[in-house]
Amino acid sequence: MSHRELDKDREFQQEVLNTARALGRAVKLARQGRLEDPGAGISDPVQK
Repeated sequence: MSHRELDKDREFQQEVLNTARALGRAVKLARQGRLEDPGAGISDPVQK
């Protein structure tokens, strides 16, 4: 897949953003000593 194709793929871009959000939440939760799902409440942009 080319960079141009990735630039146009909004669903892929949303998945990357969701991953970054979940990682940020996981770090925050880990620092607080909490074991929770960091991806809770993040909707999947690609319907499976």
